[in-house]
Amino acid sequence: MNVKTGYAQSKAVAERLVLEAFRTGKVPSVHVYRPCAISGHMVTGYGNTNDFTNLLILACIACKAAFQNPEVPIHWIPVDEVAHTIAVESSSRRSRNSRTGTDTNPQQKQVTNMVNPFYSTTLTNAVGVLNQAMGYSIRAIPTPTAPPQPQPQHAYKTTTTTTSYLL
Repeated sequence: MNVKTGYAQSKAVAERLVLEAFRTGKVPSVHVYRPCAISGHMVTGYGNTNDFTNLLILACIACKAAFQNPEVPIHWIPVDEVAHTIAVESSSRRSRNSRTGTDTNPQQKQVTNMVNPFYSTTLTNAVGVLNQAMGYSIRAIPTPTAPPQPQPQHAYKTTTTTTSYLL
């Protein structure tokens, strides 16, 4: 499992449990939805103010600074779009099943990664919008780079030996 935060780990564990239940036949079908960062409602703006992306932007506003790195992506999808997509997808699957009277594929497993490129941006672009459209004064600071590592005076040959033991 290559996830770093407790929240991401709990999502990964929950997904594995659901997929294991499917694999062992305890549930007939599974559809896992993986939305990217869920932003506020498209009309009201209501959303989770404590998620990582919102806290990152609030920190930039509070510090009046942000690392300038055009490669740091921010993928948002509005909460109402997530709800609508899941509702439409699940109801269309239910109506397909009710027309035939049976599940079209009783051994179905689907995973949907929900990313809408229309709402994707970078931290640098988001800061630009905050400055230009909303009147903030967030300055861009260069992204720190690791200092160069000193080169050894002599070239040494190194070898790695790996030994495996069966228990």
